[in-house]
Amino acid sequence: MKNKYNPNLEFLSKQVLHNPEVLNKVVEVIKEEFPNDVKEYHQKIKAKLDVEASRAVHKLRHVVNLLNLKGGDTLTLTHENNLLKMDYSLCESFEEVLVEIKEFLNTLS
Repeated sequence: MKNKYNPNLEFLSKQVLHNPEVLNKVVEVIKEEFPNDVKEYHQKIKAKLDVEASRAVHKLRHVVNLLNLKGGDTLTLTHENNLLKMDYSLCESFEEVLVEIKEFLNTLS
C-alpha cells in the first residue's frame, strides 16, 4: 500500500529541538499509547457512542499532528466534528490514517 499521508518525524524533531534523546522518548510514548487509543476509538465507534468516539479521535489527532500527516490532520478534525453530528461517513478514510500511523510506528526502532 502506498502511503497517502506520509507520516514522518520532521515536525516532532523540530518540537524537541532536534534532541535525539527526547525524540526517542516521545516516540516510545506514542508507540506505547497508540494501540490502546486506537482500540478505544474502535470500541466507541462500534458502540455508536458519538461524543466518546469524537473524544477518542481528538486524542488521536495529536498523534496525527506530531507525525506530520499532510492532509490527515484536516481529515481527522473533520471526522472528529462529524461524529458529534452522528455522521460516521469518514470512518473508512480515518482508518487509512490509523493504518499508516501503525505501519510507520512499526518501522521505528
